[in-house]
Amino acid sequence: MTISIRKLFLFLFLVASAGALKAADKAECELTSVTITDNVIYIEDNPFAGCSRLTSLVVEPGHPIYDSRGNCNGIIRTADNTLIVGCQSTVIPASVTAIEEEAFLDCSSLVSIAIPASVTAIGRNAFSGCTALKSLTVAAGNPIYDSRDSCNAIIATKLNTLIVGCAATVIPASVTYIDAEAFAGCTTLTAITIPAAVKGISRSAFDGCTGLRSITVLRRTPPTVAVDAFRAVDPSIPVYVPAESLALYQSSEMWKCFTNIQAINDKEE
Repeated sequence: MTISIRKLFLFLFLVASAGALKAADKAECELTSVTITDNVIYIEDNPFAGCSRLTSLVVEPGHPIYDSRGNCNGIIRTADNTLIVGCQSTVIPASVTAIEEEAFLDCSSLVSIAIPASVTAIGRNAFSGCTALKSLTVAAGNPIYDSRDSCNAIIATKLNTLIVGCAATVIPASVTYIDAEAFAGCTTLTAITIPAAVKGISRSAFDGCTGLRSITVLRRTPPTVAVDAFRAVDPSIPVYVPAESLALYQSSEMWKCFTNIQAINDKEE
């Protein structure tokens, strides 16, 4: 299904109530191609969230506000070089400096994305719900982010904080914090190992990771965990911890919500 967005369609998407906007999103989930015409003067949030079949996302040349430079299959706000909407075939241009909140929200067909060295800001939930994502890389020379050790994640370099992960992420040993919503909605994540250096796990970090079947935590002192960090994760899955710290984890207010905490030595290979 191909559609060209003009004034009436824009009105339906962007001026309707929030509930109607979400309904419109789901109604258009079979979209494969979208052209943004010069009638479109305002795009708020991501009106194509959940349109997982979308492969062509084009802004008509000469648009006064938006562009899709370099045939990138994305919508870029020209004035500040911000990618505001992407799809499964988006290639982020080297001139983009920011990725908007929810830019790829629920793009369940996105498999791979490369973050250019030019990107210095990434909004919350930019990749939330991208359940097929397996390759997540940051270009060398980026001053703010990196994907060290081929980790398939985005890390805030100076803070050593993992801000975006995916099902293929291997958290590097140098990471000290897992940021809010880092893995939110990643239903295809089945296991995760949290290195010994990780001191804290922020709110909703693993919210909605319903596919998680085991967690391994290498830190002897239990990391701090926000109360909703593992919301919707099965509390009966095994959580493996250092044998000498088993009692600490089992009595920790932040970890005892898990009912099956075991020593790593007892982990079945």
